Amino acid sequence: MLDVILTPLVEAVFGFVAEKTLPQLWEKLKGSPVRNGFKAALAEAYDDFERDHPRWVSEGFDAGFLQIEGAPVLAQFLLVDVNPNADQLAEAWARSLGRARVGQATDVTAILPAIEDFLHNLDRAIRYQPDLHEIVALRLQYQQTHGLQQIVHALQADTATAKTERQYLEWLIDQHLYIDLRGTLQTEREVRLKLNDIFITLQAISDRSNDVDKRMLADLLRAEDDDEPLNKAERINTPVELSEVVKQYPKAVILGDPGSGKSTLLKYLALTHAQACLHGREKADDAQLGSVKFPVFIRIAEYADEGNWKRYPLSEFLAVHFAKSECPAQGLADLLAHKLAQGECLLLLDGLDEITDNDIRRGVVSQIENFVRRHDGPPNRFVVTSRVAGYRGAPLGEGFAHYVVRDMALPQIEQFLNKWCPAVEAQQAPDLSPSAQAVNAQKEIDAVLWAIKNSDGVSRLASNPLMLRTLATIHRIGKQLPDQRIELYKLVTETLARTWRKAQRVSLSPLLEEGNLTPLLSQLAYWMHLVKPTGLASEAEVQQQLGESWAELNGIPF
Repeated sequence: MLDVILTPLVEAVFGFVAEKTLPQLWEKLKGSPVRNGFKAALAEAYDDFERDHPRWVSEGFDAGFLQIEGAPVLAQFLLVDVNPNADQLAEAWARSLGRARVGQATDVTAILPAIEDFLHNLDRAIRYQPDLHEIVALRLQYQQTHGLQQIVHALQADTATAKTERQYLEWLIDQHLYIDLRGTLQTEREVRLKLNDIFITLQAISDRSNDVDKRMLADLLRAEDDDEPLNKAERINTPVELSEVVKQYPKAVILGDPGSGKSTLLKYLALTHAQACLHGREKADDAQLGSVKFPVFIRIAEYADEGNWKRYPLSEFLAVHFAKSECPAQGLADLLAHKLAQGECLLLLDGLDEITDNDIRRGVVSQIENFVRRHDGPPNRFVVTSRVAGYRGAPLGEGFAHYVVRDMALPQIEQFLNKWCPAVEAQQAPDLSPSAQAVNAQKEIDAVLWAIKNSDGVSRLASNPLMLRTLATIHRIGKQLPDQRIELYKLVTETLARTWRKAQRVSLSPLLEEGNLTPLLSQLAYWMHLVKPTGLASEAEVQQQLGESWAELNGIPF
Protein backbone atom coordinates (compact mmCIF):
# COMPACT_ATOMS: atom_id res chain seq x y z
CA MET A 1 0.00 0.00 0.00
CA LEU A 2 2.78 2.44 0.90
CA ASP A 3 4.45 1.78 -2.46
CA VAL A 4 1.27 2.84 -4.28
CA ILE A 5 1.15 6.05 -2.26
CA LEU A 6 4.84 6.87 -2.68
CA THR A 7 5.09 6.33 -6.44
CA PRO A 8 3.21 9.54 -7.42
CA LEU A 9 5.07 11.42 -4.69
CA VAL A 10 8.43 10.38 -6.15
CA GLU A 11 7.27 11.38 -9.63
CA ALA A 12 6.23 14.81 -8.32
CA VAL A 13 9.63 15.27 -6.65
CA PHE A 14 11.56 14.28 -9.76
CA GLY A 15 9.35 16.50 -11.90
CA PHE A 16 10.41 19.44 -9.74
CA VAL A 17 14.07 18.35 -9.87
CA ALA A 18 13.92 18.19 -13.69
CA GLU A 19 12.92 21.86 -13.78
CA LYS A 20 15.53 23.09 -11.31
CA THR A 21 18.69 21.08 -11.91
CA LEU A 22 21.36 21.27 -14.60
CA PRO A 23 20.85 19.05 -17.67
CA GLN A 24 24.07 17.09 -17.08
CA LEU A 25 23.07 16.36 -13.49
CA TRP A 26 19.55 15.39 -14.53
CA GLU A 27 21.11 12.67 -16.69
CA LYS A 28 22.51 11.13 -13.51
CA LEU A 29 19.23 11.44 -11.60
CA LYS A 30 16.50 10.44 -13.97
CA GLY A 31 17.16 6.68 -14.09
CA SER A 32 15.21 4.04 -12.19
CA PRO A 33 17.95 3.15 -9.63
CA VAL A 34 18.01 6.71 -8.24
CA ARG A 35 14.21 6.91 -8.17
CA ASN A 36 13.96 3.54 -6.43
CA GLY A 37 16.61 4.54 -3.92
CA PHE A 38 14.81 7.78 -3.14
CA LYS A 39 11.49 5.95 -2.79
CA ALA A 40 13.07 3.46 -0.36
CA ALA A 41 14.51 6.32 1.69
CA LEU A 42 11.11 8.04 1.75
CA ALA A 43 9.42 4.83 2.90
CA GLU A 44 11.91 4.42 5.75
CA ALA A 45 11.54 8.04 6.88
CA TYR A 46 7.75 7.94 6.66
CA ASP A 47 7.60 4.70 8.67
CA ASP A 48 9.63 6.42 11.40
CA PHE A 49 7.33 9.45 11.26
CA GLU A 50 4.18 7.33 11.59
CA ARG A 51 5.67 5.62 14.62
CA ASP A 52 6.94 8.76 16.35
CA HIS A 53 4.23 11.28 15.39
CA PRO A 54 0.93 9.43 14.83
CA ARG A 55 -1.05 12.54 15.79
CA TRP A 56 0.32 14.57 12.89
CA VAL A 57 -0.21 11.72 10.42
CA SER A 58 -3.87 11.61 11.40
CA GLU A 59 -4.08 15.37 10.84
CA GLY A 60 -2.93 15.35 7.27
CA PHE A 61 0.85 15.02 7.11
CA ASP A 62 0.60 12.32 4.47
CA ALA A 63 1.74 11.44 0.98
CA GLY A 64 -1.06 13.54 -0.52
CA PHE A 65 0.16 16.71 1.19
CA LEU A 66 3.78 15.92 0.35
CA GLN A 67 2.98 15.24 -3.31
CA ILE A 68 1.20 18.57 -3.81
CA GLU A 69 2.97 20.97 -1.45
CA GLY A 70 5.97 19.13 -0.05
CA ALA A 71 7.63 18.03 -3.30
CA PRO A 72 9.65 21.26 -3.77
CA VAL A 73 11.21 20.81 -0.30
CA LEU A 74 11.85 17.07 -0.73
CA ALA A 75 13.44 17.80 -4.11
CA GLN A 76 16.07 19.88 -2.32
CA PHE A 77 17.69 16.60 -1.19
CA LEU A 78 18.56 16.01 -4.87
CA LEU A 79 19.71 19.55 -5.75
CA VAL A 80 23.38 20.26 -5.09
CA ASP A 81 23.11 23.98 -4.32
CA VAL A 82 20.36 24.09 -1.65
CA ASN A 83 19.56 22.41 1.66
CA PRO A 84 16.09 21.13 2.63
CA ASN A 85 14.25 23.83 4.53
CA ALA A 86 12.19 22.60 7.50
CA ASP A 87 10.63 26.04 8.05
CA GLN A 88 9.40 26.11 4.45
CA LEU A 89 7.78 22.68 4.78
CA ALA A 90 6.26 23.54 8.18
CA GLU A 91 4.73 26.74 6.82
CA ALA A 92 3.26 24.86 3.85
CA TRP A 93 1.75 22.29 6.17
CA ALA A 94 0.35 24.99 8.46
CA ARG A 95 -1.35 26.59 5.45
CA SER A 96 -2.73 23.19 4.43
CA LEU A 97 -4.13 22.60 7.91
CA GLY A 98 -5.58 26.10 7.94
CA ARG A 99 -7.54 25.37 4.79
CA ALA A 100 -8.82 22.12 6.30
CA ARG A 101 -9.75 23.80 9.59
CA VAL A 102 -11.59 26.89 8.52
CA GLY A 103 -11.17 29.59 11.09
CA GLN A 104 -8.51 27.73 13.11
CA ALA A 105 -4.93 28.96 12.85
CA THR A 106 -2.08 26.46 13.21
CA ASP A 107 1.06 27.41 15.15
CA VAL A 108 4.07 26.72 12.92
CA THR A 109 6.38 26.38 15.94
CA ALA A 110 4.21 23.54 17.29
CA ILE A 111 4.67 21.40 14.22
CA LEU A 112 8.26 22.38 13.36
CA PRO A 113 9.94 19.73 15.61
CA ALA A 114 7.98 16.96 13.88
CA ILE A 115 8.95 18.33 10.45
CA GLU A 116 12.60 18.51 11.50
CA ASP A 117 12.46 14.88 12.65
CA PHE A 118 11.01 13.78 9.33
CA LEU A 119 13.63 15.60 7.25
CA HIS A 120 16.40 14.42 9.57
CA ASN A 121 15.32 10.78 9.19
CA LEU A 122 14.97 11.18 5.43
CA ASP A 123 18.47 12.65 5.20
CA ARG A 124 19.86 9.70 7.15
CA ALA A 125 17.99 7.19 4.97
CA ILE A 126 19.27 8.87 1.79
CA ARG A 127 22.86 8.63 2.99
CA TYR A 128 22.53 4.87 3.47
CA GLN A 129 20.97 4.20 0.06
CA PRO A 130 23.74 2.88 -2.28
CA ASP A 131 21.98 4.27 -5.39
CA LEU A 132 22.06 7.78 -3.91
CA HIS A 133 25.70 7.92 -2.84
CA GLU A 134 26.78 9.82 -5.95
CA ILE A 135 24.27 12.64 -5.46
CA VAL A 136 25.18 12.84 -1.75
CA ALA A 137 28.86 13.17 -2.73
CA LEU A 138 28.06 15.85 -5.34
CA ARG A 139 26.08 17.87 -2.78
CA LEU A 140 28.92 17.67 -0.28
CA GLN A 141 31.52 18.65 -2.90
CA TYR A 142 29.52 21.68 -3.97
CA GLN A 143 28.97 22.85 -0.41
CA GLN A 144 32.65 22.44 0.43
CA THR A 145 33.83 24.44 -2.58
CA HIS A 146 31.12 27.12 -2.68
CA GLY A 147 29.91 27.52 0.85
CA LEU A 148 33.00 28.00 3.03
CA GLN A 149 32.82 31.80 3.26
CA GLN A 150 29.13 31.74 4.10
CA ILE A 151 29.80 29.10 6.74
CA VAL A 152 32.60 31.11 8.32
CA HIS A 153 30.42 34.23 8.38
CA ALA A 154 27.51 32.35 9.94
CA LEU A 155 29.72 30.69 12.52
CA GLN A 156 31.11 34.01 13.65
CA ALA A 157 27.70 35.63 13.96
CA ASP A 158 25.30 33.09 15.46
CA THR A 159 24.53 32.39 19.11
CA ALA A 160 24.00 28.80 20.26
CA THR A 161 20.57 27.62 21.39
CA ALA A 162 19.22 24.34 22.74
CA LYS A 163 18.40 23.46 19.14
CA THR A 164 22.07 23.95 18.19
CA GLU A 165 23.18 21.41 20.77
CA ARG A 166 20.48 18.90 19.82
CA GLN A 167 21.28 19.12 16.11
CA TYR A 168 25.02 18.73 16.74
CA LEU A 169 24.52 15.65 18.93
CA GLU A 170 22.13 14.08 16.41
CA TRP A 171 24.65 14.72 13.63
CA LEU A 172 27.47 13.20 15.66
CA ILE A 173 25.39 10.11 16.44
CA ASP A 174 24.62 9.72 12.74
CA GLN A 175 28.34 9.85 11.97
CA HIS A 176 29.22 6.99 14.33
CA LEU A 177 26.07 4.91 14.72
CA TYR A 178 27.33 2.19 12.39
CA ILE A 179 30.76 0.58 12.36
CA ASP A 180 33.09 1.44 9.50
CA LEU A 181 33.37 -1.79 7.49
CA ARG A 182 36.00 -0.66 5.01
CA GLY A 183 38.45 -3.46 4.39
CA THR A 184 36.00 -6.18 5.40
CA LEU A 185 34.62 -8.35 2.63
CA GLN A 186 30.91 -7.80 1.99
CA THR A 187 28.95 -10.98 1.39
CA GLU A 188 25.48 -11.71 0.00
CA ARG A 189 24.10 -8.32 0.96
CA GLU A 190 25.47 -5.09 2.36
CA VAL A 191 26.07 -5.31 6.10
CA ARG A 192 25.28 -2.43 8.45
CA LEU A 193 26.20 -3.16 12.05
CA LYS A 194 25.58 -0.77 14.90
CA LEU A 195 28.76 0.06 16.76
CA ASN A 196 27.08 -0.37 20.15
CA ASP A 197 26.13 -3.94 19.23
CA ILE A 198 29.61 -5.23 18.43
CA PHE A 199 32.03 -3.08 20.46
CA ILE A 200 34.27 -4.72 23.03
CA THR A 201 36.76 -2.91 25.20
CA LEU A 202 40.44 -3.71 24.67
CA GLN A 203 43.40 -3.67 27.03
CA ALA A 204 46.58 -1.63 27.01
CA ILE A 205 49.82 -1.30 28.95
CA SER A 206 51.59 1.86 29.95
CA ASP A 207 54.24 2.97 27.45
CA ARG A 208 57.31 2.79 29.68
CA SER A 209 59.45 4.80 27.27
CA ASN A 210 57.79 7.90 28.68
CA ASP A 211 59.09 8.83 32.16
CA VAL A 212 56.13 11.11 32.79
CA ASP A 213 53.78 8.16 32.32
CA LYS A 214 55.69 6.11 34.88
CA ARG A 215 55.45 8.88 37.47
CA MET A 216 51.73 9.33 36.83
CA LEU A 217 51.06 5.61 37.07
CA ALA A 218 53.16 5.30 40.23
CA ASP A 219 51.06 8.07 41.82
CA LEU A 220 47.94 6.17 40.84
CA LEU A 221 49.24 2.95 42.38
CA ARG A 222 50.15 4.66 45.65
CA ALA A 223 46.62 6.04 45.85
CA GLU A 224 45.08 2.56 45.63
CA ASP A 225 44.15 0.65 48.77
CA ASP A 226 45.62 -2.81 48.06
CA ASP A 227 45.35 -5.67 50.52
CA GLU A 228 48.58 -7.12 49.18
CA PRO A 229 50.81 -4.51 47.50
CA LEU A 230 52.52 -5.71 44.33
CA ASN A 231 55.90 -4.85 42.98
CA LYS A 232 55.65 -1.41 41.36
CA ALA A 233 57.33 -2.54 38.12
CA GLU A 234 54.88 -5.41 37.84
CA ARG A 235 51.96 -3.05 38.38
CA ILE A 236 53.20 -0.67 35.72
CA ASN A 237 53.18 -3.57 33.23
CA THR A 238 49.75 -4.79 34.31
CA PRO A 239 47.23 -4.53 31.45
CA VAL A 240 44.34 -2.15 32.05
CA GLU A 241 41.08 -1.62 30.18
CA LEU A 242 41.26 1.21 27.66
CA SER A 243 37.99 2.55 29.03
CA GLU A 244 39.72 2.82 32.41
CA VAL A 245 42.62 4.76 30.85
CA VAL A 246 40.23 7.25 29.27
CA LYS A 247 38.31 7.61 32.53
CA GLN A 248 41.40 7.88 34.75
CA TYR A 249 43.59 10.31 32.77
CA PRO A 250 42.40 13.74 31.59
CA LYS A 251 45.02 13.61 28.81
CA ALA A 252 45.84 10.29 27.15
CA VAL A 253 47.59 9.07 24.01
CA ILE A 254 46.49 5.65 22.75
CA LEU A 255 49.13 3.99 20.57
CA GLY A 256 48.62 0.86 18.50
CA ASP A 257 49.18 -0.99 15.25
CA PRO A 258 46.92 -0.57 12.19
CA GLY A 259 43.56 -2.25 12.78
CA SER A 260 44.09 -2.51 16.54
CA GLY A 261 40.87 -0.65 17.38
CA LYS A 262 42.14 2.86 18.19
CA SER A 263 39.74 4.71 15.91
CA THR A 264 36.87 2.42 16.83
CA LEU A 265 37.43 3.27 20.49
CA LEU A 266 37.19 7.00 19.82
CA LYS A 267 34.07 6.58 17.67
CA TYR A 268 32.48 4.49 20.42
CA LEU A 269 33.30 7.17 22.97
CA ALA A 270 31.84 9.86 20.69
CA LEU A 271 28.68 7.82 20.10
CA THR A 272 27.96 6.77 23.68
CA HIS A 273 28.66 10.19 25.18
CA ALA A 274 26.58 11.92 22.47
CA GLN A 275 23.66 9.56 23.08
CA ALA A 276 23.82 10.21 26.82
CA CYS A 277 24.05 14.00 26.33
CA LEU A 278 21.12 13.98 23.91
CA HIS A 279 18.90 12.25 26.47
CA GLY A 280 20.13 14.27 29.45
CA ARG A 281 21.85 11.38 31.24
CA GLU A 282 24.77 11.94 33.59
CA LYS A 283 26.14 8.43 33.00
CA ALA A 284 26.69 6.69 29.67
CA ASP A 285 24.93 3.41 28.91
CA ASP A 286 28.35 1.81 29.21
CA ALA A 287 29.00 2.15 32.93
CA GLN A 288 32.76 1.74 32.41
CA LEU A 289 32.98 5.16 30.74
CA GLY A 290 32.15 7.15 33.85
CA SER A 291 30.63 10.63 33.83
CA VAL A 292 29.28 11.94 30.55
CA LYS A 293 31.15 14.63 28.65
CA PHE A 294 30.21 16.62 25.55
CA PRO A 295 32.07 14.74 22.78
CA VAL A 296 34.04 16.33 19.94
CA PHE A 297 35.59 13.94 17.40
CA ILE A 298 37.94 14.83 14.54
CA ARG A 299 40.48 13.07 12.36
CA ILE A 300 43.73 14.99 12.82
CA ALA A 301 44.62 14.54 9.13
CA GLU A 302 41.65 16.75 8.21
CA TYR A 303 43.18 19.53 10.28
CA ALA A 304 46.51 19.03 8.51
CA ASP A 305 44.97 18.99 5.00
CA GLU A 306 45.44 22.02 2.75
CA GLY A 307 47.34 23.92 5.41
CA ASN A 308 44.34 24.28 7.72
CA TRP A 309 46.64 24.02 10.74
CA LYS A 310 48.41 27.19 9.58
CA ARG A 311 45.21 29.18 8.96
CA TYR A 312 43.20 28.23 12.04
CA PRO A 313 43.89 27.45 15.68
CA LEU A 314 42.32 24.08 16.40
CA SER A 315 39.54 25.67 18.47
CA GLU A 316 38.42 27.74 15.46
CA PHE A 317 38.85 24.93 12.94
CA LEU A 318 36.49 22.55 14.73
CA ALA A 319 33.30 24.47 13.97
CA VAL A 320 34.36 25.27 10.39
CA HIS A 321 35.17 21.63 9.72
CA PHE A 322 31.94 20.30 11.23
CA ALA A 323 29.87 22.77 9.21
CA LYS A 324 31.66 21.74 6.00
CA SER A 325 30.81 18.14 6.93
CA GLU A 326 27.10 19.04 6.89
CA CYS A 327 26.65 19.50 10.61
CA PRO A 328 23.97 22.20 11.15
CA ALA A 329 26.08 25.34 11.42
CA GLN A 330 23.90 27.94 13.16
CA GLY A 331 25.43 28.74 16.55
CA LEU A 332 27.97 25.91 16.28
CA ALA A 333 31.09 27.94 17.05
CA ASP A 334 29.38 29.53 20.04
CA LEU A 335 28.26 26.12 21.31
CA LEU A 336 31.76 24.61 21.13
CA ALA A 337 33.39 27.68 22.69
CA HIS A 338 30.90 27.58 25.57
CA LYS A 339 31.38 23.85 26.20
CA LEU A 340 35.17 24.21 26.19
CA ALA A 341 35.06 27.21 28.51
CA GLN A 342 32.84 25.30 30.96
CA GLY A 343 35.17 22.28 30.92
CA GLU A 344 32.45 19.95 29.64
CA CYS A 345 34.21 18.53 26.56
CA LEU A 346 35.74 15.19 25.66
CA LEU A 347 38.12 15.96 22.77
CA LEU A 348 38.79 12.89 20.60
CA LEU A 349 41.64 13.48 18.14
CA ASP A 350 42.17 10.49 15.87
CA GLY A 351 45.14 9.43 13.77
CA LEU A 352 48.16 11.65 14.45
CA ASP A 353 50.22 9.13 12.45
CA GLU A 354 48.25 9.88 9.27
CA ILE A 355 50.36 13.02 8.83
CA THR A 356 53.41 11.62 7.04
CA ASP A 357 55.30 14.91 6.55
CA ASN A 358 57.45 15.44 9.64
CA ASP A 359 57.40 19.23 9.48
CA ILE A 360 53.63 19.35 9.17
CA ARG A 361 53.24 16.83 11.97
CA ARG A 362 55.42 18.92 14.29
CA GLY A 363 53.35 21.99 13.43
CA VAL A 364 50.09 20.15 14.09
CA VAL A 365 51.42 18.76 17.38
CA SER A 366 52.33 22.28 18.43
CA GLN A 367 48.81 23.45 17.63
CA ILE A 368 47.30 20.57 19.61
CA GLU A 369 49.51 21.35 22.60
CA ASN A 370 48.50 25.03 22.42
CA PHE A 371 44.86 23.98 22.27
CA VAL A 372 45.24 21.69 25.28
CA ARG A 373 47.05 24.34 27.33
CA ARG A 374 44.35 26.88 26.51
CA HIS A 375 41.51 24.57 27.59
CA ASP A 376 43.26 22.50 30.23
CA GLY A 377 42.26 24.65 33.19
CA PRO A 378 38.63 23.46 33.37
CA PRO A 379 38.03 19.67 33.50
CA ASN A 380 38.00 19.04 29.76
CA ARG A 381 39.43 15.65 28.73
CA PHE A 382 41.63 14.83 25.72
CA VAL A 383 42.31 11.52 23.95
CA VAL A 384 44.70 11.27 20.98
CA THR A 385 45.42 8.15 18.91
CA SER A 386 48.39 7.26 16.75
CA ARG A 387 50.21 4.28 15.36
CA VAL A 388 53.32 3.39 17.29
CA ALA A 389 55.41 3.66 14.12
CA GLY A 390 56.51 7.24 13.60
CA TYR A 391 54.97 8.68 16.75
CA ARG A 392 58.28 9.32 18.50
CA GLY A 393 59.31 11.74 15.75
CA ALA A 394 56.87 14.33 17.07
CA PRO A 395 55.29 13.15 20.34
CA LEU A 396 52.88 15.13 22.47
CA GLY A 397 54.52 16.74 25.46
CA GLU A 398 54.45 16.32 29.21
CA GLY A 399 51.16 15.65 30.88
CA PHE A 400 49.86 13.02 28.45
CA ALA A 401 49.63 9.45 29.69
CA HIS A 402 50.76 7.05 26.95
CA TYR A 403 49.27 3.58 26.56
CA VAL A 404 49.86 0.92 23.91
CA VAL A 405 46.96 -1.29 22.81
CA ARG A 406 47.58 -4.98 23.46
CA ASP A 407 46.81 -7.76 21.03
CA MET A 408 43.54 -9.51 21.81
CA ALA A 409 43.84 -12.64 23.93
CA LEU A 410 41.56 -15.63 23.42
CA PRO A 411 38.86 -14.46 25.89
CA GLN A 412 38.56 -11.14 24.05
CA ILE A 413 38.51 -12.92 20.69
CA GLU A 414 35.64 -15.09 21.92
CA GLN A 415 33.83 -12.03 23.25
CA PHE A 416 34.17 -10.29 19.89
CA LEU A 417 32.98 -13.31 17.89
CA ASN A 418 30.02 -13.76 20.24
CA LYS A 419 28.90 -10.27 19.25
CA TRP A 420 30.07 -10.13 15.64
CA CYS A 421 28.79 -13.43 14.25
CA PRO A 422 25.17 -13.11 15.51
CA ALA A 423 25.01 -9.50 14.27
CA VAL A 424 26.26 -10.48 10.80
CA GLU A 425 23.96 -13.52 10.66
CA ALA A 426 20.93 -11.36 11.46
CA GLN A 427 21.84 -9.05 8.58
CA GLN A 428 22.70 -11.78 6.10
CA ALA A 429 19.75 -14.11 6.83
CA PRO A 430 16.86 -11.87 7.93
CA ASP A 431 14.27 -14.42 6.75
CA LEU A 432 15.44 -17.06 9.24
CA SER A 433 13.95 -17.33 12.70
CA PRO A 434 16.02 -15.92 15.60
CA SER A 435 16.71 -19.47 16.82
CA ALA A 436 17.99 -20.55 13.39
CA GLN A 437 20.15 -17.42 13.18
CA ALA A 438 21.60 -18.23 16.62
CA VAL A 439 22.43 -21.80 15.55
CA ASN A 440 24.20 -20.62 12.39
CA ALA A 441 26.10 -17.92 14.27
CA GLN A 442 27.30 -20.42 16.86
CA LYS A 443 28.59 -22.71 14.10
CA GLU A 444 30.61 -19.82 12.72
CA ILE A 445 31.96 -18.95 16.17
CA ASP A 446 32.99 -22.56 16.87
CA ALA A 447 34.64 -22.98 13.47
CA VAL A 448 36.69 -19.77 13.65
CA LEU A 449 37.75 -20.51 17.24
CA TRP A 450 38.82 -24.01 16.21
CA ALA A 451 40.99 -22.53 13.44
CA ILE A 452 42.51 -20.02 15.85
CA LYS A 453 43.35 -22.67 18.45
CA ASN A 454 44.83 -25.07 15.92
CA SER A 455 46.88 -22.77 13.68
CA ASP A 456 49.62 -20.39 14.79
CA GLY A 457 49.16 -18.33 11.62
CA VAL A 458 45.44 -17.87 12.17
CA SER A 459 46.00 -17.17 15.87
CA ARG A 460 48.55 -14.47 15.14
CA LEU A 461 46.27 -12.64 12.73
CA ALA A 462 43.19 -13.06 14.92
CA SER A 463 44.78 -11.04 17.73
CA ASN A 464 44.17 -7.89 15.65
CA PRO A 465 40.51 -6.73 15.55
CA LEU A 466 40.52 -5.81 11.85
CA MET A 467 42.16 -9.09 10.91
CA LEU A 468 39.78 -11.08 13.12
CA ARG A 469 36.84 -9.38 11.46
CA THR A 470 38.27 -10.25 8.06
CA LEU A 471 38.96 -13.87 9.03
CA ALA A 472 35.42 -14.31 10.33
CA THR A 473 33.96 -12.93 7.10
CA ILE A 474 36.24 -15.05 4.90
CA HIS A 475 35.09 -18.15 6.76
CA ARG A 476 31.44 -17.15 6.49
CA ILE A 477 31.52 -17.06 2.68
CA GLY A 478 32.67 -20.67 2.68
CA LYS A 479 36.44 -20.42 2.43
CA GLN A 480 38.48 -22.59 4.76
CA LEU A 481 41.13 -20.74 6.75
CA PRO A 482 44.45 -22.25 5.59
CA ASP A 483 46.88 -23.84 8.03
CA GLN A 484 49.92 -22.50 6.19
CA ARG A 485 50.68 -18.95 7.13
CA ILE A 486 51.69 -17.85 3.63
CA GLU A 487 48.40 -19.07 2.16
CA LEU A 488 46.46 -17.38 4.94
CA TYR A 489 48.28 -14.08 4.42
CA LYS A 490 47.62 -14.31 0.69
CA LEU A 491 43.90 -14.86 1.27
CA VAL A 492 43.65 -11.94 3.70
CA THR A 493 45.64 -9.65 1.40
CA GLU A 494 43.38 -10.44 -1.54
CA THR A 495 40.28 -9.88 0.62
CA LEU A 496 41.47 -6.48 1.79
CA ALA A 497 42.67 -5.38 -1.64
CA ARG A 498 39.54 -6.46 -3.46
CA THR A 499 37.05 -4.90 -1.03
CA TRP A 500 38.68 -1.70 0.24
CA ARG A 501 37.81 0.50 -2.74
CA LYS A 502 34.35 -1.07 -3.07
CA ALA A 503 33.60 -0.31 0.57
CA GLN A 504 34.70 3.30 -0.01
CA ARG A 505 32.12 3.58 -2.82
CA VAL A 506 34.85 3.92 -5.46
CA SER A 507 34.56 1.97 -8.70
CA LEU A 508 36.99 -0.90 -9.12
CA SER A 509 40.23 0.01 -10.87
CA PRO A 510 42.61 -2.05 -12.99
CA LEU A 511 44.85 -2.30 -9.94
CA LEU A 512 42.61 -5.09 -8.72
CA GLU A 513 43.22 -7.31 -11.72
CA GLU A 514 45.01 -10.50 -10.72
CA GLY A 515 47.97 -9.78 -12.99
CA ASN A 516 48.62 -6.38 -11.42
CA LEU A 517 47.86 -6.81 -7.74
CA THR A 518 50.66 -9.03 -6.50
CA PRO A 519 53.56 -7.52 -8.54
CA LEU A 520 52.74 -3.96 -7.50
CA LEU A 521 52.15 -4.73 -3.83
CA SER A 522 55.29 -6.87 -3.72
CA GLN A 523 57.37 -4.06 -5.19
CA LEU A 524 55.95 -1.57 -2.73
CA ALA A 525 56.42 -3.90 0.24
CA TYR A 526 60.07 -4.58 -0.64
CA TRP A 527 60.83 -0.86 -1.03
CA MET A 528 59.14 -0.04 2.30
CA HIS A 529 61.05 -2.85 4.01
CA LEU A 530 64.34 -1.34 2.81
CA VAL A 531 63.77 2.39 3.34
CA LYS A 532 60.58 2.87 5.40
CA PRO A 533 60.97 0.89 8.63
CA THR A 534 58.15 2.92 10.22
CA GLY A 535 55.68 1.54 7.68
CA LEU A 536 54.66 5.08 6.65
CA ALA A 537 55.02 6.61 3.19
CA SER A 538 53.52 9.68 1.57
CA GLU A 539 51.23 9.45 -1.44
CA ALA A 540 53.89 11.14 -3.58
CA GLU A 541 56.49 8.56 -2.55
CA VAL A 542 54.17 5.67 -3.41
CA GLN A 543 53.40 7.23 -6.79
CA GLN A 544 57.09 7.60 -7.48
CA GLN A 545 57.79 3.97 -6.61
CA LEU A 546 54.87 2.45 -8.53
CA GLY A 547 54.26 4.97 -11.30
CA GLU A 548 56.60 3.48 -13.90
CA SER A 549 55.48 -0.10 -13.20
CA TRP A 550 51.83 0.94 -13.30
CA ALA A 551 52.31 2.64 -16.66
CA GLU A 552 54.11 -0.38 -18.07
CA LEU A 553 51.39 -2.78 -16.93
CA ASN A 554 48.72 -0.60 -18.55
CA GLY A 555 50.64 0.14 -21.75
CA ILE A 556 50.74 3.91 -21.23
CA PRO A 557 53.68 6.35 -21.00
CA PHE A 558 54.88 7.23 -17.51
